[in-house]
Amino acid sequence: MIHLTIDDSGFVFTVPLGDSDLPFTEWERYDDVIYFLPLSALTDNGNARVDGNACVVPFESVYLLDKDDRKILGIPDLYPMAIRLRGKGMLHEASFRYQLDFLSHAPDGELFPVKATGNVIDTGNRFYLLSEAQFSLKKSVDAFDSTPEETRTFDSNLRAFSEIKSLALQAGCRLDSYLGNESVYIPEKIKIEITRDQEGFTLDPAIDSDQNPGFQRSFERLRRIQGVYPVQKEDGSRVRIVLDQEQKNDLQKIKSGGRHRSLEEMQELASKPTEYFDPDHFDLSEFYSDRVIEIGLYKPKFYPFVCPYKSSWIAGASIETPENGTSKISVNDFSELNELDAI
Repeated sequence: MIHLTIDDSGFVFTVPLGDSDLPFTEWERYDDVIYFLPLSALTDNGNARVDGNACVVPFESVYLLDKDDRKILGIPDLYPMAIRLRGKGMLHEASFRYQLDFLSHAPDGELFPVKATGNVIDTGNRFYLLSEAQFSLKKSVDAFDSTPEETRTFDSNLRAFSEIKSLALQAGCRLDSYLGNESVYIPEKIKIEITRDQEGFTLDPAIDSDQNPGFQRSFERLRRIQGVYPVQKEDGSRVRIVLDQEQKNDLQKIKSGGRHRSLEEMQELASKPTEYFDPDHFDLSEFYSDRVIEIGLYKPKFYPFVCPYKSSWIAGASIETPENGTSKISVNDFSELNELDAI
């Protein structure tokens, strides 16, 4: 009969034989082969290890076993009840913490005094295995709460919260009212929008979110570039738009230049946008779009040429654009010329 213990290294499986344990490689010679087969599959693929006579399965690897194998090996059932995530303090405080509550039911069921070892929890009268999503949430919460307060900033708290809230939702975890009403959006890249009105040309930052109008209003209203832009939603909840330092630095170029730009300024910008904005942090596709040509900021440069050949003269042109560089087209006959003229 297999024996399971759980320690900081994971799930430790042994098969007692007299006063000692049967070597793992010998399990398949006995009735204990039913335990050997699923564990050997893990060891063969590097997801578990043999330690003396024992087989050690790390916490993360247990999810590679199917439900039947977990039952045969004596691994606890998945935790079926409710989990609630609470915030202790405010997100802008260095002392902010999270609290995971394990409940008989949501939202205000009996609270279990849980002890945890890895992804196994002891509710006092029974052991349970956290689901993979629940375990990911617990690890992120533990990692955040163990971070020294002196290293925490509002920015780092918000970035951690963005991940933790996403994991909580994936795990089906209930959030307290404070965390439930807070959301964080971290744009991977900021778009640059170009418009033209009677006063001239304008540059505006934009994010790929339904909160973009609120972000743009806040950006225009505030004189200084912010690391965090709070946007109030119609339902009363709040979304915080969090920018990194590189995005802040480049957005300062928009803010310091004023809202309206002259045609000459915009043509200079459109001709070499990467000298003004870091393409790793900004989506510069607007500068290469047909709209830039339509509103008069950029005109592709055409260089006509005629190439001599032994039997004919072939007309063509080089076309230079910021997006594609220089490309060449040639016209071999009247049919191709008519097709080109129709474009």
